[in-house]
Amino acid sequence: MKTSVIGLMAVGFAAPAYAHHSNDYHFDRNVDVTVTGTVKEFRFINPHSRLVVDVVAENGDVVTWDCEMGAANGLKRRGWTDEVFPSGQGIVIQGFAARRSATECYFDYADVGDGRHITTADSFDGTLPVSVVAAALDDAAPLGVPDFTRVWHRVAGGSRGGGPRLGGPNN
Repeated sequence: MKTSVIGLMAVGFAAPAYAHHSNDYHFDRNVDVTVTGTVKEFRFINPHSRLVVDVVAENGDVVTWDCEMGAANGLKRRGWTDEVFPSGQGIVIQGFAARRSATECYFDYADVGDGRHITTADSFDGTLPVSVVAAALDDAAPLGVPDFTRVWHRVAGGSRGGGPRLGGPNN
């Protein structure tokens, strides 16, 4: 009986631990992928937005890719909407390969057919993204203590855009 109770407690504690996970569990940041196709759907949802892209394979078949992004609530704070990636738009996505699927990736940045270069750090509310440190110092409490409780985001351009990859609890 005692063993059963301990086993149930272990399972009970394991489930919440898995609920918040690192991206490294699902994606390999050392394996870059390029996905060229047409936007099928932009799922502007929580806990992770998804950019679904139809890609024409070498044999002419259409293969659907699913590229994960940050949560809609974090993106929405920077002015994102469900119209950032309109259906039917040509797109080239740079991302990280999924560990267990040949047609999934984690979105890093995209070049879309209308000439825009979009990273997850971009703001669509007229402001430019800033680094985590600068944002924290700008929001410093009266005693000069940085406020790191806000949503963090990457420096404009990410690691491929010339700056270091910075992140936070939501990236």
